[in-house]
Amino acid sequence: LANVNFDKSIAHKYHRGFNARDPRKAISMRLKAGDVSTGQSFLPNRDIENTQYFQEITVPADVFDSVHAVILDNRIHGRCAISIQRPFGDEFFGEEEVTRMRAVLPYLSSAMQYSLQAGSINGAADTASFLVDRNLRADLVQGCESVLRHESSPISLSYRGEHLSLDATSDDSRDILRRMWGAAALGHTLDICIEMADGMELSVTVGPVPIALAWMVSGDKQVHMRFTRCHKYADESLYFYGDIYGLTKAESRILSILVQGHHGEAAADILGIAKETLRWHVKNMLAKTGESRREDMIQAATKLDVTAFFRQN
Repeated sequence: LANVNFDKSIAHKYHRGFNARDPRKAISMRLKAGDVSTGQSFLPNRDIENTQYFQEITVPADVFDSVHAVILDNRIHGRCAISIQRPFGDEFFGEEEVTRMRAVLPYLSSAMQYSLQAGSINGAADTASFLVDRNLRADLVQGCESVLRHESSPISLSYRGEHLSLDATSDDSRDILRRMWGAAALGHTLDICIEMADGMELSVTVGPVPIALAWMVSGDKQVHMRFTRCHKYADESLYFYGDIYGLTKAESRILSILVQGHHGEAAADILGIAKETLRWHVKNMLAKTGESRREDMIQAATKLDVTAFFRQN
């Protein structure tokens, strides 16, 4: 909520409890994302002029009408709305103002979604996003450059003169980067995963520049690239299970392969180890987890059943 030319004492009073007494609040909650309405459409002033809210908030603040719109309303981002007040006595908002508000809502929605997403990752050590031109020159938007400065990262950052640029470990990988850039420049969004040498994975999302970032584009054609270092296996419960029982990275990797249904020689081939070595690892994993059979360990890891841990402790 932003207040401009608004009595701060009234705003403070509103937020100290009178917001819950707003007689139009329940009606406004019926609006869906993208809907716009005026305060007079919800309830005309004549119907609420005898309420405490009207006498202690509306009249002292000289705010007799509003245009209310819902920017977002979903499980991921929550409900975000905007309300513009008018202190011009009986000069109320009309259909023209409603139309104007409805026209800008898609832009507000895009900006709000990007802002909420950006706020959740800004400063994170494992995520970074860039605006990138056709020459792979990169401008950091948010996050941390160290994501691509890790020794095992197949995509790196370097300086070409004064400009920060993306680079790769081979000509083929540079070609892939340029192809991804070209696809994003045409309006496509791509998500790829690259396995890293340290048991991690580099997730790369490439797409057009979000509307909320259009003001940052320098003039040359740019696309948006987001890089995230993450564990190479998607099931977080496996990492938690392995961490609880003190499984090594190699053992956690084996557990993931077993959970995927690979066993015996097939699992050993995927892991690049001998079948006997796999058996030795599984034996050690059973000892650590307190399970007597491999099948029980797989089931426990899948369900995140740590009963054996509590029995041991």
